[in-house]
Amino acid sequence: MREKTCCFAGHRRIPAEYLSAISERLRDALVFYIEQGYRYFVADGALGFDTLAAQTVLNLKQQYPEIKLILVLLCKDQAARWSACDVGNMSV
Repeated sequence: MREKTCCFAGHRRIPAEYLSAISERLRDALVFYIEQGYRYFVADGALGFDTLAAQTVLNLKQQYPEIKLILVLLCKDQAARWSACDVGNMSV
């Protein structure tokens, strides 16, 4: 499993003017790795890039149902201090 696992780490804040380009490059990179046989994708659930990556994996599951997202929460109350806006943006 470890040989075909990809982990995400990135900035918590993504400037709006870069979001579209980063999303597109992320999707392209994920498709590349999926086509290379990667099946497991790990995100820590932090806001920003990590959430974007997790959402992209979930969206790609429609096209590649064999992939899995593993969400590693760093603490039990990780979202306790998130704003209502941040929580609302978590829907896929």
